[in-house]
Amino acid sequence: MEGRGVLYVATQNLRSLAEAALSAESVRRNAPGLPVAILTDRPAVAARRPDLFDAVGEIRPSGAYDSEWRRGIFDKCVHLASSPFERTLYLDTDTRALSPDFIEGFRHLERAEMLLTACTPENSRSCRLYGRAMYNTGVVFYRRTERVRRLLARWVELSQQLFDLGRDAEDPVVDFLPAGLSAGRKRWLLQTDQLSLARLLSPDVNELGVAVETLPDGFNHRAYPGNSAPDGVLIAHCLEYKLAPERAAGVLGLPPGEAS
Repeated sequence: MEGRGVLYVATQNLRSLAEAALSAESVRRNAPGLPVAILTDRPAVAARRPDLFDAVGEIRPSGAYDSEWRRGIFDKCVHLASSPFERTLYLDTDTRALSPDFIEGFRHLERAEMLLTACTPENSRSCRLYGRAMYNTGVVFYRRTERVRRLLARWVELSQQLFDLGRDAEDPVVDFLPAGLSAGRKRWLLQTDQLSLARLLSPDVNELGVAVETLPDGFNHRAYPGNSAPDGVLIAHCLEYKLAPERAAGVLGLPPGEAS
């Protein structure tokens, strides 16, 4: 595939795949002709929904970290570079497209290489603990360029270093984290993809010189919009879109005996 499209990475459990399906349904409603691809460790299940996923790729999930959430976000970092599209909108699974205007982000990729929204301490625990500007990584537009390729590769490398440190050290010694953080908070923060990205790319940092633009918050709205989205909200991204595990099989149309 070339051109432009939406990418999901859903691994570690059936729930993440079901969440991706619900998010993809919202993309279909608002941009019916936009291709959607998914990279997953359950390709046979994803392939049951050709109405939602135009391309399904199989990936091997990480087993290196002590929670599905940490392993899942590490998988995301590893596989963003595998997008089949020239211009990609990556979406976390707990997102919903709420307006056709979200595709305007692709137009900005004519001049920029990457588009993200900034975190705030009010909507991001990572930002609150880090105490510095950072981007949210749940909605990312990016273009296939050499600088983006190098950024994504460096992001994976640094994520592994920081995730490993957070996993292995009882009280990590890290000079770029605020003084006074407890050992537990340091370990948690080190095992987030937003921290590793912030060391390379943030509203204040651009180590590799990527042409980046900060998107309006409406492209990554962090509050649940209810049944009617406020004006300017194009994509919502919030915990209310997380799915209870027992609902996953039903969303994907799986018989009870195949729900694993």
